[in-house]
Amino acid sequence: MGRLAGKVAMITGATSGMGAVTARRFVAEGAQVVLTGRSVARGEVAAAEIGENARFIAMDAGDEAQISRAVDFTFDTFGRLDCLFNNAGAVTHSSRIEKITTDQFEYEMAALVGGPLFAMKYAIPIMRQQGSGAIINNASTAGHRTGHGPVLYSIAKAAVLHLTRVV
Repeated sequence: MGRLAGKVAMITGATSGMGAVTARRFVAEGAQVVLTGRSVARGEVAAAEIGENARFIAMDAGDEAQISRAVDFTFDTFGRLDCLFNNAGAVTHSSRIEKITTDQFEYEMAALVGGPLFAMKYAIPIMRQQGSGAIINNASTAGHRTGHGPVLYSIAKAAVLHLTRVV
């Protein structure tokens, strides 16, 4: 058995990229995994490819109700939640600040900062009840330094770093 045998993880933004690779690795290490993402087609394909220890639930990381539903789905499906990997991302704007709209700001902050915040809000009570759990919040060098990403993405990732420290 692998290092994650008997563990259950929920991975946001797991329909592609780093989230999909992480889901595959977690299952290879023995975990049962719930993949979340906006794309139902990609999510269902990814979960099917990973196998019987993977499930998918559609979730927009900027929607608190969908986040709550995904955490509940994970717990109801596998009976526990050992790891939350907040990985979902969203970039909708040009890197020039004078072109950012209110809609872009609200969408990116909801997904990039609200997503991890609300996922932790719903996961932490389960982990406290179990007496254990781990939360991984994916940030970026863009949250530490300038010139590594668009304006909204960079300030959101800085906020995720601080959110992680204060929680």
